[in-house]
Amino acid sequence: MFRKLWVRLINIGSQPNQSFAEKKKLRLMNATSVAGVLVCGSYLILDAVINARLAPWIYFVGFINSLLVFYFNAKYLYTLAMYLFFIGNISIVTMLSIIFGEGLAAEHLMFLASINAVFFFDRNRYILPIFIFAVACFVLIKFLQSGNPIYQSKYVGYVYYPNILLAFVTIYLVANLFKQEHINYENEIEKQREELEKTNKQITDSLRYAKRIQLALLPEERKIDDLFENFIFYKPKDIVSGDFYYFAEAESFFIIAVVDCTGHGVPGAFMTMIGNALLNQIIKENLITEPALVLKELDKRLSATLQRQPDTQKINDGMDILLCRIDIDNQEITFSGAKRNLFVFQNSTLREIKGNRFPIGSFQYKEKEFHQESFYYQKDDVMYLFTDGYTDQFGGQENKKLGSKYFKDLLLQFHLLPMQEQKNLFVSTFENWKQDHPQTDDVLVVGLRF
Repeated sequence: MFRKLWVRLINIGSQPNQSFAEKKKLRLMNATSVAGVLVCGSYLILDAVINARLAPWIYFVGFINSLLVFYFNAKYLYTLAMYLFFIGNISIVTMLSIIFGEGLAAEHLMFLASINAVFFFDRNRYILPIFIFAVACFVLIKFLQSGNPIYQSKYVGYVYYPNILLAFVTIYLVANLFKQEHINYENEIEKQREELEKTNKQITDSLRYAKRIQLALLPEERKIDDLFENFIFYKPKDIVSGDFYYFAEAESFFIIAVVDCTGHGVPGAFMTMIGNALLNQIIKENLITEPALVLKELDKRLSATLQRQPDTQKINDGMDILLCRIDIDNQEITFSGAKRNLFVFQNSTLREIKGNRFPIGSFQYKEKEFHQESFYYQKDDVMYLFTDGYTDQFGGQENKKLGSKYFKDLLLQFHLLPMQEQKNLFVSTFENWKQDHPQTDDVLVVGLRF
């Protein structure tokens, strides 16, 4: 019964939406106020029984002060309750010490007030004023106690040691409560950690399953293995990726695309599914194979898909893409890009073919006219399609981006090597550059040798 009453008293003013730290402070304040009610009430009873003349009006003020702390906490006026708690108690102890002199030893409770301020406040700017007020009152007490006490009572000497004992007992009780609150806090943290681990495992398991679905949507590499020597360096930043590659055979052409969707992780993965589905519709169902027309139609359909909501909620997401139509019979490549360039080695000379300056789907450009460029290839020519994840990776000794210049240097070094060996070198170079830095973005590099 006593325990239930204690729990109810120290939880007065507690709210479900409060943080654990706020609840801890509230319980400490209420527990100390309970001690104040008991101490002041005990002295009031003592004075009434034996007429001790221990200034009962001051203890009555202290009794009311402690009750008001409960009242303001119950009304959720925490700041007012806290200031009343400290200033009221320090003022009462100061008056008692001045009136009764050194015999009462009430000034020792000043130490309790200073310690409590450390428990209640997180910042020094809140603790310091209380500490200064307590020290000022302590100095005032010692200065005024140098003369004769204002109020005389033969019982004052009898409460000297009880007051000292009371100060230590109160400190012990509050410290013990603080210790218990700390234990409860650690238990709560451990409980939340376990819940977070459980939730994180569920999310991770879901993402891993989503990764399996996303990988299943990517084309089988054997489709391109039968036509060209190649490599694909595909490294998502997170479990799922915002980059994807696309292969298709339409009419007498082979279509290959590398796409970088807005964002990475789950949002980017959703965009890859939309992009893959739209490319299938345009190329396989509608048999549109002109790269510039594919990009134009993709831009139109993606914008329509993302804007099925009020104009005030327009989504400015999109895609960067390189798309090549390869005519194997005539050894001709037609390329069109959206914010991505195509790199081709012909006779060991690097050629950079510029894409269009605007992305797919973004509303930053009102009018878009996609252009395309055609060129013939010969045996042993090498072509590279890649997103910006490789070049944007931070690392190296100065923690800067790898950059396009360094990437071109790598192409010049690697392009004559077998494609699988090139992939291994691109992977090792990327990891050596990245070192312990987090991966910046999804990475996708595709290389073809004709």
